[in-house]
Amino acid sequence: MSIDYKKALELLKTEEPIYYDGHLKRKVTGIVWRRDIDALVPRLEVLDEETHSVSYVGLDKVDLAQDVKTINPDGTEVLKACHRMEDILDQIKTSIAYERGAGAAEGYVRIMREAIKLDKAICDFSIKESDKKVLETIKAGQDLTAEEISKEDADLAKRIEEFEEESL
Repeated sequence: MSIDYKKALELLKTEEPIYYDGHLKRKVTGIVWRRDIDALVPRLEVLDEETHSVSYVGLDKVDLAQDVKTINPDGTEVLKACHRMEDILDQIKTSIAYERGAGAAEGYVRIMREAIKLDKAICDFSIKESDKKVLETIKAGQDLTAEEISKEDADLAKRIEEFEEESL
């Protein structure tokens, strides 16, 4: 799949992750125009998730993260949300260092929105981990007894109650 220039601009603004050549790239950090024979060709400058380096990639080789169907048992979404929050926190620190109150306030709003996304990512991650354990149990041919199921339900209710008390 490829993207067009308008989508590239949107990705630059939203800082959504992309896939290039099967590898996750953290976010688009710029759009660079290169002169080719009789034409100007846009290329994306992207931050690499794994090596924290910048790469230049063609628009025709980019896949949107939501278009790539992946199972997320390793917490990739949680890590992406954490990285986005780290970036915003750095921006807040810079705003405070240069005494820009409006920039710090805007960063605060953005980090709170990212915290909500992080909460969702962590919940999704733990649900997938639980599903994975259930599937492993089923594959191993072990049936859960009614007592084990009620114990698991009680543990889950207790964790939810503790979470709600902590979040208040």
